[in-house]
Amino acid sequence: MSWIALPSDPLTVTIVGGVVVLFLGWLGRSLFKGATGQASGAVVTQTASPVMTQNFNPTISVGAPGPAQVSSRGESGTRIHEKEFEVLPKAWQLLNEAHGAAYQVTRAFRQWPNLDGMPDKQLEAVLDATPLAEFQKNEIKGCGNKLNRYQEVIFWYELDDAKRAQIALNNYLAVNSIFMTEALRRQFSEINKLLIDVIHYEQTTRQYPYSAADSASARREQIEEAKSERAKMTRISEMLNGIEAEIQRRLRRDEA
Repeated sequence: MSWIALPSDPLTVTIVGGVVVLFLGWLGRSLFKGATGQASGAVVTQTASPVMTQNFNPTISVGAPGPAQVSSRGESGTRIHEKEFEVLPKAWQLLNEAHGAAYQVTRAFRQWPNLDGMPDKQLEAVLDATPLAEFQKNEIKGCGNKLNRYQEVIFWYELDDAKRAQIALNNYLAVNSIFMTEALRRQFSEINKLLIDVIHYEQTTRQYPYSAADSASARREQIEEAKSERAKMTRISEMLNGIEAEIQRRLRRDEA
């Protein structure tokens, strides 16, 4: 019988070319340290008899998960579902805020105060309720077309609100979308991208407005672009109902 030192392994038994090979880890160190002078595991080799070779079947049976494994998986699923109660309402809130801010910028028809026809004190009160800087308020007060100038100035404040709301949604999804189902994750991601497109379009068209000197073909392209952006806002509005229904289903699934 020969002894060969090997690295520590769990106890393993196999047959190689009619030879029984026993790999002993901690057991080998305990039983054979005195004989070998080695603290590591050992390999014991011995010629196997025909009977031993015939009857020995070195197979390993893998059983079903034990109670501890099942319990651990159940607890993990419960924790994820509990996280949904935090993530989904917050994501829904941020989504609606971003959509509302973008709608404020993109809507074509809205009511405006008659700044040119109101008394000075009323005009001052209206302007004080806005986020405009003092120099902008004074500029509007002394302007011949007050409403037109007000619309030009307030647009950039509203655009900034839309950008901040979209960024807040984007950042929240980047961290927390892992707690959403794949279906919800895709829908939130699609709306987030649509909002980016719409906000970017509104900014560029205001920075580089259409000109009467534009060619007819250029003007047609501009009209098509405007239609496309309006279609994106329509798409977002249509998706909101489906997302709301799915969130409610996820949060109420324990009631079933």
